Amino acid sequence: MGQQCYYVSEEPGTCHRFCGGDERGSAIHIVDNRYEEMIRAERKFKCCVGYCWCINGDTCANVIDVQSPVGVSIGRIVERKSSWKPRYAVQNANNETLLLIEGQCLVCSCCDYNLDVPFNVFTADGKKEIGAMTRQYDTHCGVTFPVDLDVKVKAILLAAMIFLEVVPTYELDDTECADG
Repeated sequence: MGQQCYYVSEEPGTCHRFCGGDERGSAIHIVDNRYEEMIRAERKFKCCVGYCWCINGDTCANVIDVQSPVGVSIGRIVERKSSWKPRYAVQNANNETLLLIEGQCLVCSCCDYNLDVPFNVFTADGKKEIGAMTRQYDTHCGVTFPVDLDVKVKAILLAAMIFLEVVPTYELDDTECADG
């Protein structure tokens, strides 16, 4: 624990972050300590994303495709309709929901970005919490999940953690963002 195992970079760069905001299309490159790309997560531009109460299907939802190796889709993270909490489905390559991710209420999430910001991970039926994603202060984020979870689902959760915890609030340029 506490050991750096990945570097993260975002494409495109700074201009798109400032001009496009949360609606921007982007690709996250997750590379190992040898700078070999292990996971790529891509989100296409959509002009109506970010309003969880008006989502109806994939039309206005954030949909993040996760690839590993690059070019082979292993699953996706799909934003779900919610009245007051950010909610996401972790889906496999066949678009079957495997896990659910739920954040804190929208009112609370803007209060203080110096606090830990949790997203809880639940089974597909939403009844049992099995893990969490947390941004810790300004510099680190972490994800916990069961040891016996499928490696592809672990990769999707890692990509979800980066999109949900880092992309909205930080500029990514080789950010240290995964403790192993």
